[in-house]
Amino acid sequence: MAKEVYHDPQDIGARGGCTACLDIVRGGAAVEYLGDFCWQVQSNSPDEPPALLQMGVLSYGDNHFPVHGTITGPDRAPVVLHGNAEFTPNLEATLQGSATESTIRQTLTIHLLFEPSLNGIYKLIGFEAPGGGAAESLTDEGIITLVPCE
Repeated sequence: MAKEVYHDPQDIGARGGCTACLDIVRGGAAVEYLGDFCWQVQSNSPDEPPALLQMGVLSYGDNHFPVHGTITGPDRAPVVLHGNAEFTPNLEATLQGSATESTIRQTLTIHLLFEPSLNGIYKLIGFEAPGGGAAESLTDEGIITLVPCE
């Protein structure tokens, strides 16, 4: 059975479509790009070199912030991330990401808790499959320090 496509907003509402969505579109709601923000990520583990977290931040309004970016560092594949930030009342963000290179595959969830200065802490949990073998769990935590993006 072919899916019907409705082009007339009145017709969509009459057929039980997303009336609230139409109200948002009609009201001119917009997403605002707030810019790219960068943090130096330093693990509490002395063996881990610093990494760079760079995120593009959007605002949906009402303290909802979708974020997209990467973590890069020496001798590691870039981790591509997406997630959201919210005021709870402190600013917190949850990011999900993955990285793949010839010898390793990773999937990560990272929780960021920010101070008013936008510095803060992170906690990470994930899985890593070295050499295509069995997945091993990962955990890490440390500090994030706001730095200029280059």
